[in-house]
Amino acid sequence: MAIPKGKILICGLGSIGKRHTENLLALGYSPSDIIIFRTGLGTKSFGDEFLKKNPNLKVYQNIDAALKEQPLAAIITNPTILHVRTAQKAARAGCHVMIEKPLSDTMVGVKKLEKEIEKRKLVALVAFNHRFHPLLKEFKKNLENNAIGQIISVEAHIGERVTDWHSWESYKVSYASRKDLGGGAITTQSHETDYLFWLFGKPNWVFAAGGKVGNLKTDVENCVSAIWGYGQFNIELHLDYFKRPAVRFLETTGEKGRLRWDYFDGKLKLIPLEGQVQEIQQPENFNHNDMFLEEMRHFLNLIASKNKPTNGIRENMPVMEILMAMKKSLASGKKITVH
Repeated sequence: MAIPKGKILICGLGSIGKRHTENLLALGYSPSDIIIFRTGLGTKSFGDEFLKKNPNLKVYQNIDAALKEQPLAAIITNPTILHVRTAQKAARAGCHVMIEKPLSDTMVGVKKLEKEIEKRKLVALVAFNHRFHPLLKEFKKNLENNAIGQIISVEAHIGERVTDWHSWESYKVSYASRKDLGGGAITTQSHETDYLFWLFGKPNWVFAAGGKVGNLKTDVENCVSAIWGYGQFNIELHLDYFKRPAVRFLETTGEKGRLRWDYFDGKLKLIPLEGQVQEIQQPENFNHNDMFLEEMRHFLNLIASKNKPTNGIRENMPVMEILMAMKKSLASGKKITVH
């Protein structure tokens, strides 16, 4: 693909900032095209080690100084609580923005950012990379083709041990475990919320239970079970920081059968009420990073083509509404209407 010319600013050098930097280099950008803004909130030694191996990357400790380089785009990869304010600064400087999931941990500033993006006619993409998973895309096609008929129920589950996520730091200092950085299972494990909205739309209401449980040293919710109500069917969603080995699946039951995707098995099964089970295996050479590469290509193509994203800030607003409704329900113990 022909990549758009210009510098790319990476705002945050944690694991996802590192991944996006490596992917930009793989896609044809040179080290001189990439600017790093370090927030100073992550584990410093992790970023230091990466920069030792990539000494030609230009690094700033101040975003205003970095923006004087006039980057074409900014990739927002700092802690969740900083996403919106960082994206606002970048947009005011004329940068297209790709904002790592979730968009934010609150609705504060989101509408203002949306208006800034639209006023300046910039591309803004909320980076939920699971929309690029080959089996989830196949799952969506089966639903659209009415492969299992009228939907009866949906169950989505993700459980993975937070202590295993980052080998270079204690889970206690990770943004996922800290309220002051926007962490917690609802926002950190928000891929499920996004792809459920992508597949089934916005629910009428949500109810969430759980919270800070067990012996993990976090000050955020680490186990949540939620129900989303749609009228004709419900979704059951489970999120937790505890399981080893990790568990991740999506199963939908319809009048004519079931669809089941298991992330770790790498399989999608169409299980009809009658007849043979159809099994689709993800591509043999599929790598977890393939989703991130496709997502980055998509973002760069949007800039080059000036097309509107299907998951921009306006389009992702319902996902934010669902996330906030789950947080509100968890805190209040009440069913919350999703507006």
